[in-house]
Amino acid sequence: MIKAIILDFDGVIIDSEKIWLKSKIEALSKNNIHIQKKINKNFCLGLNSNSFFKKFIPKKIYSKIINKVIKSYKISLKKNFLKTPKLNKEILNIFDIKNIKFCIVSNNSRSFIDKVLKKYKILRYFNHNKIIALRNTKFQKPNPYGYLKMCKILKYKRSEIAVVEDSLSGLISAKDAKMKYIFRYNPLKFKKIA
Repeated sequence: MIKAIILDFDGVIIDSEKIWLKSKIEALSKNNIHIQKKINKNFCLGLNSNSFFKKFIPKKIYSKIINKVIKSYKISLKKNFLKTPKLNKEILNIFDIKNIKFCIVSNNSRSFIDKVLKKYKILRYFNHNKIIALRNTKFQKPNPYGYLKMCKILKYKRSEIAVVEDSLSGLISAKDAKMKYIFRYNPLKFKKIA
């Protein structure tokens, strides 16, 4: 029996994945690095910035340019996140499930997550210690750390927890944590993948 649902934040609770990706591409472009081939959005959505930039900045100039790219990325993020991303309203239906604990494991920052949850009046569904924010850590997805830590906090068996992710890196993270029930979210339906 499922006792808890762990939700990703960006792309599941709010529609922000495209904003993160746009900001990364702008940062590269501002530093004269243009991505020639079409980006596989399934691969790139949810990918942390370090992994993304390592993939697209040529190795021979990476160490020389990475600090400038990160600076440009922060400027793009600030500009692109001036407005709070839209809530994925379809996800609200999940909160109707009774006797379930709701948790978040996200690569985003705790302050941003709290701000958005308060704005959309859904913070009450998440107990304070049931949100793991991995921003500015070395444990970002696809590392399974966030899911493993949440399992310890919950003290449930992995078979009693369902995970809802939208990105490939999040799905890898949950799978590597050996979560039994993993669902890929899209606005139309939940698709079980494990």
